[in-house]
Amino acid sequence: MTDGSEGGPVKNMIARFAIPAIVAVGTTVTTVVALGQMPASTLTAENAAVEAVASIEFTSFSEGDVTRTIEEACTMTGCDDASLHPMIKTYASQMDVEQLDAARWAQVRLLTHGMQTMKSATPGSEAAAKAQMELTAAARIAHYYTKQMQAKR
Repeated sequence: MTDGSEGGPVKNMIARFAIPAIVAVGTTVTTVVALGQMPASTLTAENAAVEAVASIEFTSFSEGDVTRTIEEACTMTGCDDASLHPMIKTYASQMDVEQLDAARWAQVRLLTHGMQTMKSATPGSEAAAKAQMELTAAARIAHYYTKQMQAKR
């Protein structure tokens, strides 16, 4: 009888980090769609998740940098956790600190991209509106993941 710990270090790494990151991206897209804020011409959640994960750029940020990025995004958009989909909250409650941190990194990547887009977009343009929606969803999820991490430490 096995205890489920078999599979080697690569499989365990994928299970601990890549899967939560993929779920985080998917839940961001799902949240935006559920709020009815995504134009009909955008990618499906499945395609967006695959493309987003495939293009992740890993950079080095300190915990303080990550927290400041999330706080800046929350200042721009508001971080109303009550509006998050229950699926996001349920899944986050089942993650350990390492999984939450990995999932939060995916949101931070979306935040930094969204903030750059917001700053460079013409106010009132479609690009600015789309960036605002993406930024709002990512900020709320990242903020929620941060609170969950703090509660579990």
